Amino acid sequence: MYFYGRVGFPVNYQEAVRCFEEGAKGKEPDSIFHLAICYSNGLGVEKDERKAYQLLHESADLGWQPAINVIIQNKISRP
Repeated sequence: MYFYGRVGFPVNYQEAVRCFEEGAKGKEPDSIFHLAICYSNGLGVEKDERKAYQLLHESADLGWQPAINVIIQNKISRP
């Protein structure tokens, strides 16, 4: 909600990161993937490419196809 913004939920990257971190604790691959996007682009957190790649691979390891696609398309190796 906060990442994309919805009616009644304006874009708020800090709140989005908080939600994604909660999902990541439960090993939710979509939350981990979106958290990687936040770290890669510095949205709601300090930009950290290494952490972004780590999270991206974690999401892919859990079978999240969008993460797998990003890794393949961009030839991203493990950090």
